[in-house]
Amino acid sequence: MSSDFAPKQRLDKDKQDAPPSDHVLTQELRAIMDRGENMRLKFMKDYRGRSFVTITLSLLTMTIGGSAFGWLFLVHGDIWRALGAMLLALAPAITLIIWSRAPLRNYRDYYKTVFLPRLAEALGNFKFHPTRGISSKILSKTGIVPPHSVYVAEDCFMGRYKNAKIILSEARLKTHKKARGTVFDGIFALIELPEAKFSGHTIMTADAKLAQRMTKLSPLSLRGSGFEDVLACFSSKPEQAERFKQENLLKEIRELIEIYDHAALSIAFFRGKYIFLTIPYKKDMFEPSKISVPITTRETAICCQREISQLLSIVDLMDLYDQKDDKEDQEDGHEKQEDQEE
Repeated sequence: MSSDFAPKQRLDKDKQDAPPSDHVLTQELRAIMDRGENMRLKFMKDYRGRSFVTITLSLLTMTIGGSAFGWLFLVHGDIWRALGAMLLALAPAITLIIWSRAPLRNYRDYYKTVFLPRLAEALGNFKFHPTRGISSKILSKTGIVPPHSVYVAEDCFMGRYKNAKIILSEARLKTHKKARGTVFDGIFALIELPEAKFSGHTIMTADAKLAQRMTKLSPLSLRGSGFEDVLACFSSKPEQAERFKQENLLKEIRELIEIYDHAALSIAFFRGKYIFLTIPYKKDMFEPSKISVPITTRETAICCQREISQLLSIVDLMDLYDQKDDKEDQEDGHEKQEDQEE
C-alpha cells in the first residue's frame, strides 16, 4: 500500500461519532416497525368502518333516487325532475366516498411525516425530508449524471457522521429528447468530507454504457484486484487515483451493488472531498404499502440501514488514511463550497 494512504491513529472522540451497534439499531427499528404496524391497523379499521357506512347509505340513497327517477319519468313523464332527483341521490353517495377515503390519506401522511422521520432517526440520527434532495448544482459537476431536462428529488435522508455530511434521496431524471422520457430512476447519495482527502476527478462505474463515454479521463486498470469484472475506473490523475484501488474500498462499492440487486452503480470522487453515487433502482422504497397489506417497510429499513452503513464505511476509509500533502490537494480542499440542499 502506498505511503500516502498510511493508517492514522484513531481518536477517542471518533467513538462518539460511531453509529449505534447493529443489535441496538435492530431493536430500535423493530420497535418503530411495530408502532407503524399498529397505526396501519388503526387506519385500516377506521377505513373499513367508514366503507361499510358508505356502502350502506349509498345503496339507500341510490335506491330512493332510482325510485324517484322511475316515478317522475315513467309516471309523470318529467325527465328533468327525474334527473334532478337522481343527482340529489348521487350527491350524498359521492360525499360519503370522499369521507370514507380519508383514512387512506391520513395513513400516507402519517407514513411520511411520522414513520419515516422516526426511521431516519433510528438509522443514525438522520433527518427525513419528503420533498428535498441533492442540489442540482452538484449533479453537473459529478461527470456520471446523464443529460436531462427535468430533475425530481424526494424522500431525502440527511445526516452527519464524523463531521462528514451525508445526503441520500430518491431521484428521477427525465428528458424531452427521448420518447421514453426517463433517463434515470433510482438513488442519489452524496458524501461531503470535512476536509480534502484526494485530488483530481476519479470515477468508478459498473455501468458499461457510462464507461464507454469516459473519453476525457484516463482508464485505471483494476486487473489483479478481483474487481475488474465488476467495475471500470477512470481518473484525471491516474497516479494519485491508485489509492482508490485498495481492496476495502472496492469491497464496499461491490456490496452496495449487491444491496440493490446488482445495479449498475457509479461513484465519483471530485473536488477533494465530494463523493457522489448514482444507483439505478426503479422500486419506490419510501412509499407506504396498501393499507390492507402488513407494513412492508421492514425490508426497506434493512436495505436502507445497509446502504447507510456502507456510506459510513466509505467515510471511515477516507478518515483512516492520510492525504498526500501536496499543493494540488490543498487547492482542491479550499475550493468554494457549493450549496448542498434544495
